[in-house]
Amino acid sequence: MISPYDYLTADDKKAAEDMEANANRLASDRELIAHTFQRTLHVAIKSDTLSSLVDIVLSCVDDINTSATELKSLANYHINNIILLNKYSSKNYNVYMEMAWGRGYIFDIEQSIDGYIMAWNELGDFDLRFTTHHIFYNQGIWSNEDMLSHEYSGDSVSE
Repeated sequence: MISPYDYLTADDKKAAEDMEANANRLASDRELIAHTFQRTLHVAIKSDTLSSLVDIVLSCVDDINTSATELKSLANYHINNIILLNKYSSKNYNVYMEMAWGRGYIFDIEQSIDGYIMAWNELGDFDLRFTTHHIFYNQGIWSNEDMLSHEYSGDSVSE
């Protein structure tokens, strides 16, 4: 039986092999990033949410040949931002709810992940210290000055 590859020139065959290798590399990279998020955040992340987080990390990569270490570092950068967002939102929203309703409210990490993805989709690459207010603007209780404090300075998250 004749294969479609039989009609390709040597250059075309090489290009097809390169495309297949790149697709395999991308699948491997996506798996590595997803595993990093799952292992570090210690929560069951829905597949579409996990896919969005992986896409965020890959959107920050300039070179298709980025090393596994660099990919994990980028994933950890975003994980750190999610954790900082969670701490900030839980602390501030809890104070607001205590004052307004007499009972507190603590954000879970899943809510912070959703907020982070929403902000990324709306703002693109952003500095969390200066945009937290925009993530929660509709509550009217957030202040970027709080996010600039040492408590939310961005200490790295280790695995």
